[in-house]
Amino acid sequence: MRTHTYTATASPVNSLAPWSIRTISARSIAKADWKPRRRALEAARWVAGHTLIKPVTATLASRVFGVSAQLISEALKQERGKHNGNGTAGSSILNQAWDQATPAERAALGHAVGVDAIWDAAVAPNLAP
Repeated sequence: MRTHTYTATASPVNSLAPWSIRTISARSIAKADWKPRRRALEAARWVAGHTLIKPVTATLASRVFGVSAQLISEALKQERGKHNGNGTAGSSILNQAWDQATPAERAALGHAVGVDAIWDAAVAPNLAP
């Protein structure tokens, strides 16, 4: 099984190690000779956000979300049309969620994710010149 680990590149501003997310090839999962408990563990890590599966295919997404791959392909075309000239989404899901969150929900995010993780991954990299 081929895995990659992403580690935050910014220098941490606290004493904790930067968080990391494992990346697993979708193809390797399909071909892996894992017993059900191992598959459940990897699925739990994916659900918890500790593992990223690449590439995410329309077939995988159709199984997860219970819609056809064709509908997903059509929706992808619509989403790609929303991008602006510099290649970033004009209004990302994270931006929308942040804008719609109440101050209490924003505070809960900091508590759940960890202020240090948010600082190291989202704030500190933007402070460097």
